[in-house]
Amino acid sequence: MSAASDLERLAEQATSQLVAASSVPPYVPPRWCSVRSELPTHGELDIEVAKLLGWDLFRWQVEASMLAGEYDPVTLRPRFRTVGCSVARQNGKTSWILTRIARQLLPGGQHVAYTAQDRSLAVIKWNEHVEILMETPFASRVKEVTTQRNNERLLMKNGSWYIPVTPTSKKAARSLSLDLAIADEAYAHTTMGLAGAIRNTLLTRPLAQFYLTSNAGDETSVLWRH
Repeated sequence: MSAASDLERLAEQATSQLVAASSVPPYVPPRWCSVRSELPTHGELDIEVAKLLGWDLFRWQVEASMLAGEYDPVTLRPRFRTVGCSVARQNGKTSWILTRIARQLLPGGQHVAYTAQDRSLAVIKWNEHVEILMETPFASRVKEVTTQRNNERLLMKNGSWYIPVTPTSKKAARSLSLDLAIADEAYAHTTMGLAGAIRNTLLTRPLAQFYLTSNAGDETSVLWRH
């Protein structure tokens, strides 16, 4: 057997290993989660929105959406005003968040804000979200995208908008009324200040939700541990 054929055989083995490693891993149930109730849920809408955006939700994303989307059929208020989701990196957190944001922007007059460890990172992720959305059929519903510093905004034709905000207790969406607030990388916050500031923006919106997402933190992750 020649050296060339040996290399070809090794290349095929290496390729097959890469394909196997990049495939969707077997489903592993969450270590802890709230229990589903018999309430109706907006989770089915998230599944449909994800398909329109061009992807299918993973099983954990479906279960999280179905649980977080539960609501009272009489008052229409969400079962969970605050939703926390902890997931390891590279497991679909961005697509799950983006699906939820897109669903919120479909009705008219909705206000959505996103934040992360600091404003610069929040803007980077916001830009990433906008770029993904503008490459999908969702773009036909967008009126304009503004990327001017400190005035970033995605404005829908129906009047709904999506902006990045500064993650501090004094500046986090201050003076805004939000229908959906996303605090990504929540492990980085060492106080409860952000939560207090964000919750104030939800007070006048009875159907509003506050989503906190993160990977594992440590003993200094006060907000996430709470």
